[in-house]
Amino acid sequence: MAPLTDIFLSYSRPDRVTAELLAQYFESRGWSVAWDHEGSASERHGEVVAREMADARCVVVLWSRASVESRRIRAEADAAARRGILVPLFLEHVEAPVAFRGLRAVNLASWDRTQADSEFQQLIADVSFVLAAKVERSSEKDRDAPDGPRVQPGQFVSHFEIRDVLGEGGMGRVFLARDTQLGRAVALKFLAHRLTREPVARARFLREARSASILDHQNIGTIFEAGEHQGELFIAMAYYEGRTLRERLKEGPLPLETSLDILRSIAAGLAAAHRKGIVHRDIKPSNVMITTSGGVKILDFGLAKPEPDDQNSETELTASGATLGTVAYMSPEQARGDPVDHRTDLWSLGVIAYEALGGRLPFDGPDTIATLSRILTKAPPPLDHERIPSVLAELVDGLLQKDPSDRPGSAGEVEQ
Repeated sequence: MAPLTDIFLSYSRPDRVTAELLAQYFESRGWSVAWDHEGSASERHGEVVAREMADARCVVVLWSRASVESRRIRAEADAAARRGILVPLFLEHVEAPVAFRGLRAVNLASWDRTQADSEFQQLIADVSFVLAAKVERSSEKDRDAPDGPRVQPGQFVSHFEIRDVLGEGGMGRVFLARDTQLGRAVALKFLAHRLTREPVARARFLREARSASILDHQNIGTIFEAGEHQGELFIAMAYYEGRTLRERLKEGPLPLETSLDILRSIAAGLAAAHRKGIVHRDIKPSNVMITTSGGVKILDFGLAKPEPDDQNSETELTASGATLGTVAYMSPEQARGDPVDHRTDLWSLGVIAYEALGGRLPFDGPDTIATLSRILTKAPPPLDHERIPSVLAELVDGLLQKDPSDRPGSAGEVEQ
């Protein structure tokens, strides 16, 4: 099977120069792009286009005066829309063909040809969403198909006896298990095959999980070990009784002192991880456990990554084109698919702080694309200064700066 292409550009010949520029910008973000549509000498142009479209995970259609009149462009847009992978944009002030007028489209008619342009940033968010959704749709098919051995309560995995199912989600399944060697309860997390099916990715996951296991801090969930059982990768973690911060926030804003205690604890845990060069990348309330004794534990550091020494370091666990992290808590650089460092965790901490103090998310749209757009382009509504000290509101505002260099320098600073 031919490898999938991330993006197929559909455009008319007069728009070729702009299409080439867009392709260069997309490729600079690590996405593969089919835009030239030139095949071998034996292939007709239509055959090349059909093949490239079939292999594409996202189709970006450039509407202009020429393309809206093109039967070919309309057909390509229709095929992409039926597959749920269409991202339309306007290069000129024209109306889209009737069948596509109900679709929201980025307007690049006044684009200044830079990547900093707000409409271009919206285009990046739209493409990122389609690519991530395409990966998720593929993973749903994978989960329905035979996916290797299924662990069940009563079975043994190494020296762990599976007792019960704690949960299941897009990242995998979590079981309550008993460590028969040490007689303690553990949480055993099996990673979904779609995340680690390639040999290189499997080795990378084990390396990253073992790197995260070096973290030893009262505010970080302990990772005991990582291993493989009959082709399935797992992480053995400490099991904590309590409830997640997400469950607590559903009840409304937290009292000020409670918020400060929890936020300081999260910052302290992040500071310890960052000092070891580990970036979490998925800080959100469901990954923060409030134990029955009142302790705070950051969970899922096994899915974190070592901070790269350079921007070419290949340590990503996510599939090509996908972005890791719940959308509402993603930093702008993460949403764009740019390289991230410890400052992406600081942004996510800022979102949690805003939600805990204000009772709502700072960037909350009616759908995923709208949320991404607000993360990339909008400032959050101000917090209630009558209830929240101005110095604390200013700290939260600093954490939510779009430019990572404008945020606090470290989680240690935030903790203080």
